[in-house]
Amino acid sequence: EHLVIDSDGSILYTANIGPQAASVSVVNVTSGNVDTYYYLQEQDPCFGKATSMDITPDDSTLYVSTPSCLLTFDTDSISFTASTPIDLPAGNTIRDLVVSPDGSQIYLIDSGGIVSTLDRATLTVAASVQAVNDGHNIKVAPDGTRVYVTGWEQYAAIDTSTNTVLARETINVSGNEQLDAYPDRAIGIPPGHAFYTIGDFFYMQVYDTTANQLLRSIDLEPWAPGRTLVTDVIFSPDGNTGYLALWDLKGITAFDTITWQVVAQIDTGLDPVYCVCPNDFAISPDGSRLYVSCEQSDNITIINTVTNQVIDVIGLAPQVP
Repeated sequence: EHLVIDSDGSILYTANIGPQAASVSVVNVTSGNVDTYYYLQEQDPCFGKATSMDITPDDSTLYVSTPSCLLTFDTDSISFTASTPIDLPAGNTIRDLVVSPDGSQIYLIDSGGIVSTLDRATLTVAASVQAVNDGHNIKVAPDGTRVYVTGWEQYAAIDTSTNTVLARETINVSGNEQLDAYPDRAIGIPPGHAFYTIGDFFYMQVYDTTANQLLRSIDLEPWAPGRTLVTDVIFSPDGNTGYLALWDLKGITAFDTITWQVVAQIDTGLDPVYCVCPNDFAISPDGSRLYVSCEQSDNITIINTVTNQVIDVIGLAPQVP
């Protein structure tokens, strides 16, 4: 599941990555109530599984991607209201999307490594650039001036005002060809700090946001021996604490962004929680709660970030009706 939270921290939304119809689950974080809504227009060329999702800054709209389209989900009426085919190169499919901080644009990364900038008013492609060889993940800086993308053995930084690639680097650090080729590298952008992170199977690289120079490369083996597959990175609102979702550890590592030391190891795989394979994060606006989607157990785990303890779990397990 892909996970986003609204601006007051009261509602979580998940795009359920299943083999059939795209769906959105709406989760009340206070009551734990979950309602799931499906896009079941099977005759529509946009019908298909969800690949990603993001929410607009005013909380009014979710955009859910299918392989070749954007679905518009109105959060007031809690319903899908439109489907829009996106002009992509032949054979490419949408892998990930993000809405700009001012809500005016949507950025897509496709399977061919092309970043497309969409005018949100028209949902048409205004610009595109070849960023990496094989695209997977995309995030936008808090000020909207940069987009960061990852792909097969690569990452790239893009200037959103000129739609140009500022930096592109091949990441191949472990010597294990099979694992270095793992495409789903996680991107982290902490508020209030002049760095961003790229996580992979063995390392987390830290880059300067001004010159895009490598500041440090952190060996994750001491942090999580033998279980270092990073699937997401998120930071506290002040940017001083980071969290790694470690898929094969079945746990979360919290770390200090000043000392780059581990401050907590949070086991999410214990009875009665059973968050199996954490893969996506959202954090409450005040930073007090960390929400973790769990890929193989179809639930959301809630962590108290003061105590670094699991305090609740919300089941999802959506099924197409």
